[in-house]
Amino acid sequence: MDVPVDLSRVLFVCTANTLDTIPAPLLDRMEVLEVSGYVAEEKMQIASRYLAPQAKEASGLADADVQLTEAAVDTLIKYYCRESGVRNLKKCIEKIYRKAALKLVQDLGEDKLPEPEEKKAEDAAATATSNSESAPEVATTSESTETQNKTTSTSSTDSSTQPPSIPVEDTIPNQEPPPNEPPSQIHEPKEVPVTTTARQPMRIPPTVHIEITPENLKEYVGPPVYQKDRMYARPPPPGVSTGLGYLGNGSGAVMPVEAMSMPGKGALQLTGKLGEVIRESAQIGLSWVRAHAFALGITPTPDAQFLTDRDVHVHMPEGSIGKEGPSAGTAILAAFVSLFRGVRVDPDIGAFLSILPFRP
Repeated sequence: MDVPVDLSRVLFVCTANTLDTIPAPLLDRMEVLEVSGYVAEEKMQIASRYLAPQAKEASGLADADVQLTEAAVDTLIKYYCRESGVRNLKKCIEKIYRKAALKLVQDLGEDKLPEPEEKKAEDAAATATSNSESAPEVATTSESTETQNKTTSTSSTDSSTQPPSIPVEDTIPNQEPPPNEPPSQIHEPKEVPVTTTARQPMRIPPTVHIEITPENLKEYVGPPVYQKDRMYARPPPPGVSTGLGYLGNGSGAVMPVEAMSMPGKGALQLTGKLGEVIRESAQIGLSWVRAHAFALGITPTPDAQFLTDRDVHVHMPEGSIGKEGPSAGTAILAAFVSLFRGVRVDPDIGAFLSILPFRP
């Protein structure tokens, strides 16, 4: 624009979901403030105090007995909206109230939701007034039609007494008729009464009650996006532990680790689309268990051979998703100890640490 602007005293505020896409020279000149996401309790308060009342009023249900229970909101937070903010939670709550309004109209109908009687009286009076005003216009139109017919018949009688002649006007194409000559037919538009008064909202009877609970929540927002947090409904068998993973979008995930043993020659097999670092963590974990087998109560003596005739297979479910990182080492180690000792791991405990085998 060729206009000088002094930016020496201007403060730029930038927001980003991740720092990886910010160029390094620009990031070096910024002061980064990390803002953590909302926890479940904070989302619950935001939904009950702000999101739900706003969505209810916007859907025209401010005076209706439609309730969204706290248990339903908690289900939304756990199984539908796991983002750091409340954007998707707001969309789900708005969708619930819109479907509740549609359900009221479909189930009850116009006969169950009548308009106020005074509104009906006003509409009837407006219709009667418009009909009475249109009646004189119809009478005037009929009188003018009769006059036009008389004038036309008189003109035809006068022309029959004179010899035929070709007027000059007939030789000119596309010539409009004289202004004093009336048209042969008049098409009057049909008058339709139009009401410009705004339609009044329907009154919902006080006996109508809708309650959204976790049981009927699927009717409003569909099936849960996150089906379940645990692979096992019951306590898992020995050899299964729970690991915690970090996703690229800033959220986390639960990653079970399953280990089993079978006759073999002491080999270790890994499946589940695991990266090189996780494979090394599994090797370190198995070596640590072998080195401390007596201390763990797996072998009767310190010199006893262990895993010379057994193979170990480690699998991490959801094999189509790649997994990488050293933080799964502790979960793999817990699965090994649980398998060889025959002890179940508490499913409420999740591991997220790497293994340091050569440190006390």
